[in-house]
Amino acid sequence: MIIQRINQSTAEICYVNTYNSTTTYLSTGYLVSFNVRNLASANGIDIEQPTTSGAPALAGVVYGNGAGITSNAYGLVQTYGFCNAYVSCSGGETAAPGQVMGAVTGQYYASSNGTSNNLGPIIVMSQRVGLNALNPVFVRAL
Repeated sequence: MIIQRINQSTAEICYVNTYNSTTTYLSTGYLVSFNVRNLASANGIDIEQPTTSGAPALAGVVYGNGAGITSNAYGLVQTYGFCNAYVSCSGGETAAPGQVMGAVTGQYYASSNGTSNNLGPIIVMSQRVGLNALNPVFVRAL
């Protein structure tokens, strides 16, 4: 785990080292879950697109300053703090600042109708919400 050095001018951020065990490139801003489909081989670093069983096991938001995480490679996932992520509202409505969102099964974005929308790990920080754009959010996936 990497915890950004605490100082008065910058908010705290936490990252975890992860491994993209899929054949898909994971772009910066994608939401990813820990791979919990095969608990016998679970190792705490394998990540994938949220699945039915994996959506509650949200690891966080892919970090990479635009680099993302290539297939079968290691990379950082932000688990706590302010960042930009892909989010979407059900029906395309505008999200209100402070709206809580959760992971969506089979998608790389958070939504207001996600499986954990009541206690979701993603909090919207602006009204500028669009599926094909990175949006300011606060992540608390620890």
